[in-house]
Amino acid sequence: MNNQILLDILHSLRLKDWIKIIIALIIFTTTNILISKWLLREREEIAQRNENFIKKPYLNIHTDQRNSKLQCELKNKRLEELSNKQRVNSKLARQQRRDVCEVNLRLREIKQEAYEKRINERKQQKVS
Repeated sequence: MNNQILLDILHSLRLKDWIKIIIALIIFTTTNILISKWLLREREEIAQRNENFIKKPYLNIHTDQRNSKLQCELKNKRLEELSNKQRVNSKLARQQRRDVCEVNLRLREIKQEAYEKRINERKQQKVS
């Protein structure tokens, strides 16, 4: 009886329903396959790292020393680049401050000339 009901349900499905069911099954299986491959790859990488660490501890010491030397060299290089940038920036800042001072001096001179000009005009008006 149950088989008959199942067959009736399967025969009553339309083409769209079959396509949706097949697509859902394909997506489900591909995601499961991808996730399982990813997990296996991660497990293998961890096992490989552990195996290398256990078998060759002396290599790890040397690589750590090489890495530390390389890191020191890179750090020194970065510090040198930063100091060069700071020198350039300080030169630019000094030049900008000089320019601002020159502009301020010129502005004071112009104000002084305008002030003297007004005073001279007032004196001339008083005289005439």
